Amino acid sequence: MSKTEQKSSWVKKRRSESSRAKSQQRQRRKSGLFKKAAEFSLECESDVVVAIRIRRTGQTYIFDSSSQEEWLEALPRLVLYPP
Repeated sequence: MSKTEQKSSWVKKRRSESSRAKSQQRQRRKSGLFKKAAEFSLECESDVVVAIRIRRTGQTYIFDSSSQEEWLEALPRLVLYPP
C-alpha cells in the first residue's frame, strides 16, 4: 500500500500540532466516554467498567459504575487483545 492509499476509517484524526491541544482532546474524549458509560449504566440497569491506559505514559483511568469492588479485582483476568 503506497502512502497515497490509506485505509478508510470512520475515525478521522485531527492533526493537532501542540501537546496541549492533544492533551485537551484526550481529556474531552475520556470525559465523554465515561459520561456515556454512566448513562448506559443508568439506562440499562447494569454495571459498567471502562479502563483506559495511555500507551505513552502508562497512566490508567478506570470508571466503575458499581459500588462493589468486584470489577476492579476481575480486571487482571480479562482477556485483552492487542490493538
